[in-house]
Amino acid sequence: MVIAVFIVAALVVVASAAYHLLKGRKDPAIKKMFSMSLWLLLVLTPFQAVVGDQHGLNTREYQLAKIAAIRILRLSVDQRVRRSSRA
Repeated sequence: MVIAVFIVAALVVVASAAYHLLKGRKDPAIKKMFSMSLWLLLVLTPFQAVVGDQHGLNTREYQLAKIAAIRILRLSVDQRVRRSSRA
C-alpha cells in the first residue's frame, strides 16, 4: 500500500513538472523534478507488481476462506451481469 502511495505521488510530481516544461519553463529544478520522478516510477512500478504477486500467492496459500469468498462474490456478480444483459 505504501508503494502505491509513492507511485501516485510520483505521478503527481511528473504531471506538475510536465505541465511546467510544456509551458516553456526550463529551470534545472523542474528538469530534476521530472527526471527524479520518472526514475522513481521506473523502480517502484515493477517492484509493486512483484509485491502484489507475492501478496496474492500468500493469500492463496494461507487464506483459503478469503479466496472462497472472492469466488462466490465473483459468481454472484457474473450471474447479475448475465441477467441484466438478457433484459
